[in-house]
Amino acid sequence: MPLTIPLLTGPATISTIVIYAEKTRHWWQLGVLVGYGVVIGLAVWLAFSLSGRIAKVLARPAST
Repeated sequence: MPLTIPLLTGPATISTIVIYAEKTRHWWQLGVLVGYGVVIGLAVWLAFSLSGRIAKVLARPAST
C-alpha cells in the first residue's frame, strides 16, 4: 500500500534517511543505509506476523 511506509516510519524518519543518503560519499555508506532499512523492515514484518500470538499473550489474565 502506498501509505504504509509513511504511516510506519513518519516524516522525520524519511527526511533523516534522505539527508543521510545525500551525504554519502561511497557506495558502501549507501549500502549501510539500505541495510538499516532491511533490518527495520524485517523487524516490522516479524512483529506484524506474530501480532496474533502477541495479542493472545497480552489478553491473558495475570496469574496470581
